[in-house]
Amino acid sequence: MIVLGITETHCATAAILRDGAIVGCASEERFTRLKNDAGYPRLAVDALLRDLSLTPRDIDRVLLVGGTSKIPLVRRFVTERLAGKEPEPFDQVDPMTCVAQGAAIVSAIIQNAPGLDRYAYSVKLEHSLCANPIN
Repeated sequence: MIVLGITETHCATAAILRDGAIVGCASEERFTRLKNDAGYPRLAVDALLRDLSLTPRDIDRVLLVGGTSKIPLVRRFVTERLAGKEPEPFDQVDPMTCVAQGAAIVSAIIQNAPGLDRYAYSVKLEHSLCANPIN
């Protein structure tokens, strides 16, 4: 499964996961040279797709994070840009709290907190966290 994660906050970033592993991550500021560039990371997404030899149709799921991800126009723009692939609904992921939840998980990892034994967590990049259930 290929998942495209997009954050449209103060540092617009995109990441692609293949079967739960991060295979690419890019921030828009690396292309525009504007520190903390906000908005849809169109150059970052295009570069990731190109570098990984993917097309929008190869993406199985799209996850939007950040305040603007709830704006219908933003969701429609992403859907049109990604060949009709609609972003995930917000019934399982709250785009307003998922960053804080990720920070809490990282904090728990650093502190060796109990209750993490059902998942194999690993901090992959500065702005990413992966959680894989342990079978």
